[in-house]
Amino acid sequence: MSLPVPYSDNASFLACGIPAVALTMLPAQEASLYARELVNNKGLEDQVMNREASKQKRLSGEQVDYSYKERLPHTWRLFHTPSDNIESLTKESWRVMHNILTCLAQAKAI
Repeated sequence: MSLPVPYSDNASFLACGIPAVALTMLPAQEASLYARELVNNKGLEDQVMNREASKQKRLSGEQVDYSYKERLPHTWRLFHTPSDNIESLTKESWRVMHNILTCLAQAKAI
């Protein structure tokens, strides 16, 4: 499943013309709860993705509602904090990520 992620660690690469992909995984229960939250709160995806409406508010000096962060999956709230470490990973994620990286490494460039 693909879900909107509020962080773009690959943005600086893309800005320099370097192809980049950011991969992140969630425990199944967190992904399901977040997907449901996105359906129930129509403006949440725009807030998370920092889309035009949120940008316009910031530019005009209006208060931007950052309460969306409380609706993010717990795992993603750990990004760029001291708790964003190896202990926050699950054994299952290692196997899945290994398979993804192996497929990418074996893919031929077009």
